[in-house]
Amino acid sequence: GGASAGTLSAPLIQGMAGLDSYEFRISAVTVGPNSADRSEVTATGAADKAAELRHQSMTTTSTSADDPEASTSTTESWITSDLTCSFDGEEYSSEMANPIGTDFGSLLSGVFDIVIPDSNSQKVGGDTIAGVSADHYTFSIKGLGADSGWLVDTNEGEVWVAKDGGYVLKYVVNVSMRADAQSSEMYTLQLTLEFTSVNQPVSIQVPAACPA
Repeated sequence: GGASAGTLSAPLIQGMAGLDSYEFRISAVTVGPNSADRSEVTATGAADKAAELRHQSMTTTSTSADDPEASTSTTESWITSDLTCSFDGEEYSSEMANPIGTDFGSLLSGVFDIVIPDSNSQKVGGDTIAGVSADHYTFSIKGLGADSGWLVDTNEGEVWVAKDGGYVLKYVVNVSMRADAQSSEMYTLQLTLEFTSVNQPVSIQVPAACPA
């Protein structure tokens, strides 16, 4: 990644791959087309490159106009160099790692990386995220609504980028769209990804219940 004169280019996944260890949290709330149609995803994760260990936990809660009663599911997984163990709230399951998957994973992370727009960002100050000094930028998502023809009410983004290393430390997006000015149907997205520790010791324990 790099930044100069108010422009910015900061790949997210590649930046994560360059860290020795990290912990993060994610929150994503989508609503639409009606207020009853709602999905909320919260997740936490950690990685220790030297130990070849990763852990993540994700909870999804959703409602809809047809089914207003909330449905919630939680999954948790531990990834080692040898296997992936998952827990669905009732039982553990494991699958062996495929060596070719490591190579394809590295390839796909480069192809499908999230890149902050580099032509409409503006540096607005500095901050400290997870103990790391960061530059703070605002941006908007280019082309939002162009394909659908929907009216964009809100298009706001913020990103905090490490001054040393150019990797993303925090990423926030808030967007809303509707068919036209009179439409009661609206889609909204509120997304936050934030690192809570960077290159600090992390504790990841694979449960003994994970099948070998």
